[in-house]
Amino acid sequence: MTDAEIAAFEAAHNKSPWIASGLNLLPGLGYCYAKRWKLGVVAAIVVPISYFLSPWLFLWWWVLLLADGYYCARLYNCRIFREEWRRYEEPLNIEP
Repeated sequence: MTDAEIAAFEAAHNKSPWIASGLNLLPGLGYCYAKRWKLGVVAAIVVPISYFLSPWLFLWWWVLLLADGYYCARLYNCRIFREEWRRYEEPLNIEP
Protein backbone atom coordinates (compact mmCIF):
# COMPACT_ATOMS: atom_id res chain seq x y z
CA MET A 1 0.00 0.00 0.00
CA THR A 2 1.52 3.28 -1.08
CA ASP A 3 1.52 6.45 0.99
CA ALA A 4 -1.05 7.99 -1.35
CA GLU A 5 -3.38 5.00 -0.89
CA ILE A 6 -3.00 5.20 2.89
CA ALA A 7 -3.75 8.93 2.89
CA ALA A 8 -6.81 8.43 0.67
CA PHE A 9 -8.09 5.61 2.87
CA GLU A 10 -7.62 7.64 6.04
CA ALA A 11 -9.40 10.65 4.53
CA ALA A 12 -12.35 8.49 3.47
CA HIS A 13 -12.80 6.41 6.62
CA ASN A 14 -11.47 8.35 9.60
CA LYS A 15 -13.84 9.66 12.24
CA SER A 16 -12.82 12.95 13.79
CA PRO A 17 -12.29 12.55 17.55
CA TRP A 18 -13.21 16.21 18.11
CA ILE A 19 -16.48 15.83 16.22
CA ALA A 20 -17.32 12.71 18.22
CA SER A 21 -16.58 14.54 21.45
CA GLY A 22 -18.67 17.52 20.37
CA LEU A 23 -21.57 15.32 19.31
CA ASN A 24 -21.57 13.76 22.77
CA LEU A 25 -22.83 17.09 24.08
CA LEU A 26 -26.11 15.41 23.17
CA PRO A 27 -25.60 12.17 25.11
CA GLY A 28 -24.92 9.18 22.90
CA LEU A 29 -24.69 10.97 19.56
CA GLY A 30 -20.90 10.87 19.48
CA TYR A 31 -20.96 7.14 20.13
CA CYS A 32 -23.29 6.62 17.20
CA TYR A 33 -20.93 8.68 15.03
CA ALA A 34 -18.08 6.35 16.04
CA LYS A 35 -20.24 3.29 15.20
CA ARG A 36 -20.79 2.29 18.84
CA TRP A 37 -24.58 2.06 18.49
CA LYS A 38 -25.38 0.08 21.65
CA LEU A 39 -23.30 2.35 23.86
CA GLY A 40 -24.91 5.38 22.23
CA VAL A 41 -28.42 4.16 23.03
CA VAL A 42 -27.47 3.33 26.63
CA ALA A 43 -25.87 6.75 27.09
CA ALA A 44 -28.92 8.47 25.58
CA ILE A 45 -31.12 6.76 28.18
CA VAL A 46 -28.89 6.73 31.29
CA VAL A 47 -27.46 10.27 31.19
CA PRO A 48 -30.79 12.15 31.13
CA ILE A 49 -32.14 9.90 33.90
CA SER A 50 -29.07 10.70 36.00
CA TYR A 51 -30.00 14.39 35.83
CA PHE A 52 -33.13 13.70 37.85
CA LEU A 53 -31.18 11.66 40.39
CA SER A 54 -28.44 14.23 40.96
CA PRO A 55 -27.16 17.18 38.93
CA TRP A 56 -23.61 16.34 40.03
CA LEU A 57 -23.98 12.79 38.75
CA PHE A 58 -25.27 14.20 35.45
CA LEU A 59 -22.28 16.54 35.21
CA TRP A 60 -19.91 13.67 35.90
CA TRP A 61 -21.52 11.53 33.18
CA TRP A 62 -21.47 14.43 30.73
CA VAL A 63 -17.74 15.12 31.20
CA LEU A 64 -17.05 11.40 30.90
CA LEU A 65 -19.01 11.29 27.63
CA LEU A 66 -16.97 14.12 26.14
CA ALA A 67 -13.69 12.36 26.89
CA ASP A 68 -14.96 8.92 25.91
CA GLY A 69 -16.39 10.17 22.61
CA TYR A 70 -12.90 11.33 21.67
CA TYR A 71 -11.43 7.98 22.71
CA CYS A 72 -14.06 5.94 20.82
CA ALA A 73 -13.41 7.78 17.56
CA ARG A 74 -9.66 7.20 17.92
CA LEU A 75 -10.33 3.53 18.65
CA TYR A 76 -12.57 3.28 15.59
CA ASN A 77 -9.85 4.79 13.39
CA CYS A 78 -7.23 2.35 14.68
CA ARG A 79 -9.52 -0.64 14.21
CA ILE A 80 -10.50 0.32 10.64
CA PHE A 81 -6.91 1.00 9.64
CA ARG A 82 -5.75 -2.30 11.18
CA GLU A 83 -8.41 -4.27 9.28
CA GLU A 84 -7.54 -2.58 5.99
CA TRP A 85 -3.82 -3.06 6.55
CA ARG A 86 -4.33 -6.76 7.32
CA ARG A 87 -6.22 -7.16 4.05
CA TYR A 88 -3.23 -5.87 2.08
CA GLU A 89 -0.68 -7.92 4.01
CA GLU A 90 -2.34 -11.29 3.41
CA PRO A 91 -0.36 -13.35 0.93
CA LEU A 92 -1.95 -14.11 -2.38
CA ASN A 93 -3.05 -17.71 -2.70
CA ILE A 94 -2.31 -18.40 -6.34
CA GLU A 95 -2.39 -22.03 -7.36
CA PRO A 96 -0.62 -23.17 -10.54
